[in-house]
Amino acid sequence: MISIIVAVTRPSAIGAWLLVLCTWSLSLPAAARELHWRELAVTARLDAAGHLHVSELHQMVFTGDYNGGERRFRVLGGQRFQLESITRVEEDGREVQLAEGDLSGSDQFAWHETHLLRWRSRQPDDPPFDRTPLTYRLDYELEGVLVDEGGGAYTLDHDFAFPDRPGVIERFRLHFEADPAWSTPRGLPLELAREGLRPSESVVVALPLEHRGGASSRVSASERSRLVGSLPVRLGLAAALVCAVLLLVGVARSRERELGRFDDAPSAPASAAWLREHVFVFRPELVGALYHERVGPTEVAALLARLELEGKIQNLGAQPADGLRLRLLVERGAFSGYERQLIDKLFVSGHETTTKRLRQHYAAVGFYPPALLSDSVGREMTALLGQGEGGALLGCLLVPGVFFSAACLFIVFCVLVASQPAVEPSWLLSAVVFGGLAFAVLGLRFARRARLAERGVGAAHDQLALWLVAGALGTAFLLVAARTLPLSALLVLTALAFCLVLLPLWMSRTASSREGVALRRRLRLARQQLLELLERGERNEAWLPYLVALDLGDGLESLFRGVAAPAGTPPRHGSRSDAVSSSSTSDGPASGWSGGGGSFGGAGASFAWGAAVSELAQGVSAPSTGSSSPPSSSSSGSSSDGGGSSGGGGGGGW
Repeated sequence: MISIIVAVTRPSAIGAWLLVLCTWSLSLPAAARELHWRELAVTARLDAAGHLHVSELHQMVFTGDYNGGERRFRVLGGQRFQLESITRVEEDGREVQLAEGDLSGSDQFAWHETHLLRWRSRQPDDPPFDRTPLTYRLDYELEGVLVDEGGGAYTLDHDFAFPDRPGVIERFRLHFEADPAWSTPRGLPLELAREGLRPSESVVVALPLEHRGGASSRVSASERSRLVGSLPVRLGLAAALVCAVLLLVGVARSRERELGRFDDAPSAPASAAWLREHVFVFRPELVGALYHERVGPTEVAALLARLELEGKIQNLGAQPADGLRLRLLVERGAFSGYERQLIDKLFVSGHETTTKRLRQHYAAVGFYPPALLSDSVGREMTALLGQGEGGALLGCLLVPGVFFSAACLFIVFCVLVASQPAVEPSWLLSAVVFGGLAFAVLGLRFARRARLAERGVGAAHDQLALWLVAGALGTAFLLVAARTLPLSALLVLTALAFCLVLLPLWMSRTASSREGVALRRRLRLARQQLLELLERGERNEAWLPYLVALDLGDGLESLFRGVAAPAGTPPRHGSRSDAVSSSSTSDGPASGWSGGGGSFGGAGASFAWGAAVSELAQGVSAPSTGSSSPPSSSSSGSSSDGGGSSGGGGGGGW
């Protein structure tokens, strides 16, 4: 026994055994499944009301363990399908009508998925088919297959075969006739024959028809309402959409031009006197709000810088463990309004606070410092920019309202298409889904660029206008090419495209008056002047809150490091009397750069407070999304499936 095991486990023996196993496996009977049609004979008749009555005779040949046959019907939007009967035809001509059931017994049929019809021809314990011929006849009625071209002219564009099938159709025959109410230049009845139709091949009949009318054979009003939109209607909707978009773009650009947004940028020599006249008359936190058109952490950092400059708080440095450490130098009664609210929130107990202590204190409820400034500073900002409370409210409500309307219209469009019986995904629906999303995303990006552009505002608006017009033209093409959609779906598609154009236009608009636009342009010029003065070597500690407000606080440590204080400038740490005793010059609200010992603790060392105070101004997030930190106050079937034709679908076995 041992010798046998050793013999069969030698390398040469293992190779022999593998060869035997392979030969044995190849000799096993294959359980292949194969299905083809000896013949598919279709008889179709168009009645006076435009309903298509179809009878399909399937002579199918099954091989393998098929349970039976199946037929998937392709029904487009605006069409209605009604199965009349399914019959098995014996070799002697006897007919057995199938009954609807759960497919547990033979000669039963049932619907699966979307208009997928299946019928059982074999039980699971029966022998597999072996080139077994079976014949079935399917009778059904299809409404809404005609395209209304207007003036009593119609087009039948229908696929009388089904390209989605596993096997070849050896012979195909079609007999088509119509009620005498219909006429065609090609003459009726129509006879077609094809040989050797491979899988994915169709038989599409495009036939122009004319309705002769008459009281007894007129297409009813209810039937006409189910027909797809006619060519004149589609052309009218496309033209209306393009004209409306051109008008909206023209009105929007005209409004921005009247507000001075397309004017050349203002210019003035960089000087402290110009800054004092146009910028330093406002508090730093208000300057930041005007520049950003919102109240956020930057404005809180500018306020803290101003309070430190005034000697009311003191920066004790930033430590890796505790973060920024601040000391309160005056009594709380010296503050009022939003300053007092911020101080009370920052200094929760005693006269000192750190970033770590604030995080621990507000860990459960969250803390967002800009919310304390948004009411008072926000009102001043909207008044100076000419927005007003009504305009701000309109801006808060209309933008999400337009976006919500567009989303609702898109959902309604999908429901309209999906509510039709057995609508399969079409090229039009795919184009609307992906094209609409891409158009909206890129349109909002162009709108944001046009809204925030500081230079080249006209060019940014030109890009937005070109994008919106291109989108309108693309939608117009879809409307003209959508020969199979009902009028209701065409109207919804037009309204959806209109909203997707209106939203970027609204997002690109400025809510400020002409005076407000001019004020923001002066602030942008002030930012450039501050940069130019710093590059020329001019320094002033009083500029720091405004540098922070205008997003120039980062990276300035190297510019200020080593600059000595002007003669006679006293240090400002220690007491309020020290803070208010500094000399005043014409360079700003409070002049002089303290260099190594000013109110910010010296240039090289104290400018590290910038990053720490910015972190503190961000606040403390709540532990869950439920307890919110207030946000800042300011996103045809393929050619193998009949293309744009009706009919088609698939068939085979299961």
